[in-house]
Amino acid sequence: MTQTTTAAQIADDALLAPHLWTLAIAEPSNFANLAEDLATELQFAIEQEEEGGSFTRLDAGGIDTADQIGSKKTEDVVLLCLEKEPAGLAELDLYRNRMVGGPRVVILTIPEIADQFPEKARNLWSWIGSRCFHVETPPSLDAEARLASLRDHYQMSDEENEGLGLRSHVHPNLDDEGFSVPTPIMQPLEVLDVLLFGLLPGVGKVRHPNPLPDR
Repeated sequence: MTQTTTAAQIADDALLAPHLWTLAIAEPSNFANLAEDLATELQFAIEQEEEGGSFTRLDAGGIDTADQIGSKKTEDVVLLCLEKEPAGLAELDLYRNRMVGGPRVVILTIPEIADQFPEKARNLWSWIGSRCFHVETPPSLDAEARLASLRDHYQMSDEENEGLGLRSHVHPNLDDEGFSVPTPIMQPLEVLDVLLFGLLPGVGKVRHPNPLPDR
């Protein structure tokens, strides 16, 4: 069963172990965007790994694709984008054993091509195994919908909320031995003053030798 995940998660998983091959499936309408996302995430991941590896993106599956992948080092990462049926899919399958000990590879393709792997690339398909994912773009936050859900949860209108006045609370710890600091809206130096001199552990209150003036 194909799992659903994101480009960032695939990039993280691809670097977990050497020689891993991953198949990522994207809908045709979103292929270009996800190819860019995956390239960005893999480039970032390989730089953070700091093992001397490099990132390579191949945008077609020609008959020389196996040689291109085979020339890479173990610590390298290759993104192979197959938006159209590749001419070199059979070669990839035929020369799979030549790439043992080679780089980590992420193949991004569409469902129509992914369906051909079990028939046209059986050896490669067995190598990929369960590392087959449907990749999606995470939904962006709908600010208006989020605000509406908060209004519904608290049963308050914007006017009622504003009528409560300015307030904020900081609770660095919720247990009895922690700090509980009610803080009105203060200037940065006032907040720093309270944090440096006004906190006493275990009491859950603010203590200050010289109380700040009312605001």
